[in-house]
Amino acid sequence: MIVTRKKEDLLSKVSVKPGKGPLAKELEPVMKNFNVRREMYQSRTFVGNHVNKMLHSKPIDELTSNVVTTMGTLCEKNDFTLYIIQLGKEVARKHEERVKLFAKCHKGYSQDCPTSVPSSPFYCVTIYYAASTYHPIIPPYEMDMPTDTPLEVFKTWKVDELRLFVKKRGLKLANFRKDELAALAFSACQMQLPIQPDKVAETKRLQVEYGKKLKELPDPSTLSGWVGEEEGCKNWPGLSFPDICVFVEDKDLRQYKDSKAYSYVTNGWLSEISYNPISKKSKYCFLKCECRHSQKINTPPHQVWCCIEKTTGRIRTAHCTCMAG
Repeated sequence: MIVTRKKEDLLSKVSVKPGKGPLAKELEPVMKNFNVRREMYQSRTFVGNHVNKMLHSKPIDELTSNVVTTMGTLCEKNDFTLYIIQLGKEVARKHEERVKLFAKCHKGYSQDCPTSVPSSPFYCVTIYYAASTYHPIIPPYEMDMPTDTPLEVFKTWKVDELRLFVKKRGLKLANFRKDELAALAFSACQMQLPIQPDKVAETKRLQVEYGKKLKELPDPSTLSGWVGEEEGCKNWPGLSFPDICVFVEDKDLRQYKDSKAYSYVTNGWLSEISYNPISKKSKYCFLKCECRHSQKINTPPHQVWCCIEKTTGRIRTAHCTCMAG
């Protein structure tokens, strides 16, 4: 019974109306110290000059530090746990960061500011970041930052955000300090490094591309009846060098003997070539082989296949299980 009564008393104390709580009540005296008051019209908002006054460092510090003071008073009067003070410090820190970001944006876009400043990416990104602290629109590390974004913008980010920004762009991380991470993120921005897809997205992308290559063709990995090179070469289509040039089209093959592909063949990196006619009615056939890794020799080889038209030697499509495909 006593526990229930204490619970009801506690709930009655913490159930406050918006704008009527202990923290909200302490805001008015602070604003009064700076000669700032709410206007009676427009839902008791503030005029522009009052906003300018409160967006300086001293008023912001007093407003946010007052949270911790109020929490301490509540603990003394109501025998609350000291953990509330710790929560108050965290609330004060977050709001101080947010209000100062807003102050920076407000200053950049105020009437007293030169007209060239609002177009600066520094203020554009700062506004976006300030808004995202209240509502998670897009995390900063997911954004494609403009190349002229100054280093100062990255210095306002948290360490975790900097690490994610760098990591998502494929750069290796070490035990960097915040200023080093900011410089690394700034460099990634200057180089316009794209966000690397995660493993799930990359696997899905490769599956889609693989399906586009096959279209109406069967998957070579599911076919049976492959014939070895010695016997199957009798049925190979008449593939010529111009057919290869037409297929790759965007590559200059005049110096093909200097390419990696040619060296792989001459150095024995490719296994024997197997042949599969698909079916007697099919106008296409498959040629496949295995190719060893250029550096990781002991790892399983890549699977390479090519689909060629039987009568003309025209290459329909080709694929390799390496990253390049």
